Amino acid sequence: MRNKILVVGPPGSGKLTMLKELMGTVSPVTGSHAGIIEEYHIKNKYYEARVGVWVDEFLLEGDSTQLSADRIEGLVSLPEWTESFCSNEAKEVRDSIKAVVFTLRHGSDAAHLEPQLKVLEQLVGMLDNDNWDGSLICLQKGHVSPELAAQLDAVCFDYGFEYISHLVSEQGETTGYDRLQEAIEVLGWETQDEAKETPVPDPILTSPTLMARSSPSLHASSFDARSLSLSPADSDMLKGLLNDDLDNFQNIFDKLKIARNSNLSDEQRTRLANDLAEQLIGGEVPGH
Repeated sequence: MRNKILVVGPPGSGKLTMLKELMGTVSPVTGSHAGIIEEYHIKNKYYEARVGVWVDEFLLEGDSTQLSADRIEGLVSLPEWTESFCSNEAKEVRDSIKAVVFTLRHGSDAAHLEPQLKVLEQLVGMLDNDNWDGSLICLQKGHVSPELAAQLDAVCFDYGFEYISHLVSEQGETTGYDRLQEAIEVLGWETQDEAKETPVPDPILTSPTLMARSSPSLHASSFDARSLSLSPADSDMLKGLLNDDLDNFQNIFDKLKIARNSNLSDEQRTRLANDLAEQLIGGEVPGH
């Protein structure tokens, strides 16, 4: 069952601010925000649920020269991000998404937004099938004029997104983070009892966009054992294995780097270790 929220946008578009407004607090983050995983606890008079929130990022034109290297490490353009998220490898993650929150930088206008939503049509098409009852939301960072808000709202409507800004409604309608909370909570989320019975895909193991946080390429000729603290003998052994099965060890190497460099929970590290062990020995790990 779909029980996850995907929050995606360029750096500086208010993703962490949104999480803080919804959940009260988020874990400290340095560098890229791609790969952040949080849990949103929904509790109202109708139901109680814990919803996973996955955060990802992409680069807009000019970001690579205007932002620090650590802030954009591993990030790609929106077309590349969309292509990877629509790949077969990311299907399990896609199939768990019930809401997409696309965050807009302060100062975004219709001329910049429309090409971005056009690129996202491929992903929306994969989500928006007969079985999908989710929601597509564009969340504006900062305040906008009524004229600009109307233009952005029209573009979002054309592509099936609800536009949410912090502009005060003259009709008394809910706006900003209050409206975002309403839009999320009105969806049919699994209750806590139902969620216990449903296996949850791990984006760390299945999403190519999160895997992109690690080394983008690996070649036997340039393998650096120091990045994994390997001895020279172990390094030579891995080089030989890489020559035999480069694709498999590219995947394993990426996951090892994620394990070393990410703020994973103990449970996620255990799943990652079991997954790597299966790949290395070619069989199932006892108890996994």
